[in-house]
Amino acid sequence: MKLQAFVSANILGAALLVAATPAAVAQPAQVFRAVQIDMSGVPSGAFETRRQLQACLVRAMPAALGGRLQSGARGAPVLIVRPTSVWLTSQVPASTLDDRNGGIGSNGADVLEGEAIIGNQRIMVSAAANGDFGAAGLSEAGARLRTEQLCNNFALWVARKV
Repeated sequence: MKLQAFVSANILGAALLVAATPAAVAQPAQVFRAVQIDMSGVPSGAFETRRQLQACLVRAMPAALGGRLQSGARGAPVLIVRPTSVWLTSQVPASTLDDRNGGIGSNGADVLEGEAIIGNQRIMVSAAANGDFGAAGLSEAGARLRTEQLCNNFALWVARKV
């Protein structure tokens, strides 16, 4: 009985100590003095997609970061955003893709992966497009819309993770 009371008291004491430590207090959001978009991770053969993503990220990252991007913030780090891979579903309808066809993209989702770099810290980020646009029969404008949506979701995930 004494052992059980001792263990219970120590567990409660440890829980209170953890709750009172500064690490348990919500930390203020990281502020950045600039955002750089590094497209070196996206294959150069995907020129049009690469160009569209870069233009979109230049617009979307400041919007996603909001007040956390402060150009005059002395000592604040620069956030480097580096997309590393882009998967835009093929023209084959998603319902025809399965594991026998490689499995990649079998859910029909467009995916953008990359990293957010702050000093020596690298944070992996992956985002998928929200809607089920499907690639079959899309016009050039529809393809741009897919890339924009993917880019905007990626920017929001980067902002959330940093």
